[in-house]
Amino acid sequence: MRLLDISRSTDISTISQLFTFLPNLAVYPRKIRARMQPPITWTLDRSQGIVFAAHCPGRAATPTTTQNQDQKIKIAAIDLNQTLIVSKSGTLHGKDDADWKWWHPNVPTKLRVLTEKGYTIIISSNQGRLTDLEGNEVPEAQSFKRKMEFVLRALDIPVTLIVACANDINRKPRPGLWSMIPKLTGNNGCYIDKQDSYIVGDAAGREADFSDSDLHWAMNADIPFYTPEEFFLGHKQEPRTHKFHPDWYLYGKEDKEPDADITNLRLSPIVVLIGLPGAGKTTFCRNVLYNLGFTRVDAWSYSSRQLFLSAVEDAISNDIPVIIDDMNLTVEDRSIWISMATKNGMPISAVFFNTSDKLCGHNDSVRAFGGELMNPENRPAYPRLQFFELVPCLQKPMSSERFNSVHEINFKWRGTDEELEIWKKFWL
Repeated sequence: MRLLDISRSTDISTISQLFTFLPNLAVYPRKIRARMQPPITWTLDRSQGIVFAAHCPGRAATPTTTQNQDQKIKIAAIDLNQTLIVSKSGTLHGKDDADWKWWHPNVPTKLRVLTEKGYTIIISSNQGRLTDLEGNEVPEAQSFKRKMEFVLRALDIPVTLIVACANDINRKPRPGLWSMIPKLTGNNGCYIDKQDSYIVGDAAGREADFSDSDLHWAMNADIPFYTPEEFFLGHKQEPRTHKFHPDWYLYGKEDKEPDADITNLRLSPIVVLIGLPGAGKTTFCRNVLYNLGFTRVDAWSYSSRQLFLSAVEDAISNDIPVIIDDMNLTVEDRSIWISMATKNGMPISAVFFNTSDKLCGHNDSVRAFGGELMNPENRPAYPRLQFFELVPCLQKPMSSERFNSVHEINFKWRGTDEELEIWKKFWL
């Protein structure tokens, strides 16, 4: 073997010959390779929902120092799929742990420069497929972890991955994940410098985007936002658009329309509420129907369907004016109440909540995750996939079902200024 003296030569072709004789890292035994790679620490945080976190110190990492409470940290939060990486196969999540590549070749370089400027780098993602309903890891989590370890080590910088695993307060764009960043990055007691921090993501509300959750996450955190094209490629900022915005319903025509004429509901001792979760049924009860002397019987207060049916039947048989608070989506669902009314010779009315499915999803999330003020009954969020399945099932009630009257209610905000500030955030 001929030894090369590179101290006397700067010829690139000559130097490259040297590396043809050096063994590739892959040929080292696995135990030796593991010692040569930066360690990755995984945690499952359950302090406020379910969050996977992984920290890689990078090869050039400096020892962690104790932070003072007054210290600010600059955050660059980069979305994972379609922003940091894409799959080689063209599928969303990739076929296996090797099916990935950088969104653009300059991604690692750009992030290394940020590290040199003192930024704390965060990779964020919503991944509802990694845990079951109880928060336990499912088999797919192992493949995801292996891929993420490849990605984090390839960046070769100090970086923290944070993954929202459930439909909870941490799912982007909700505020939980952002509030956990100091803790998950080892910066407890520090606060985030909003002026110099930012979020980069592809879910920007553009026509071709699947969502606007990254844009809304930044708006909730009150920090700047960039698309991948703007941040990594230097493209001109695009106009910000939305798939959904609560202001549309706060200041739109729905807010200006008067309440439907419900005065004749006093003549009907049985009122059936009809609408998706989050349509506004319970709020309308508290703010309007209670004043008419009704007693509300709601399905969520009973451990079984039979107990709920019995409670309604007891109220009717005792001549108690009753509100039946359930979804009552279909003609078949409502037929049992009509049969009870007919059996007892009582008139029955329907109140239909004409609220869009996106607004319903927003309202349901506000109630579940907006704190005690928004959720006095402590009701959980309706499961997302099941909610989507409900939407096409909703059938508008008709007088032909033998309702004595049918009333349609459009959404109208009702609440205090404090409640409004919570409701106006982005929760979808």
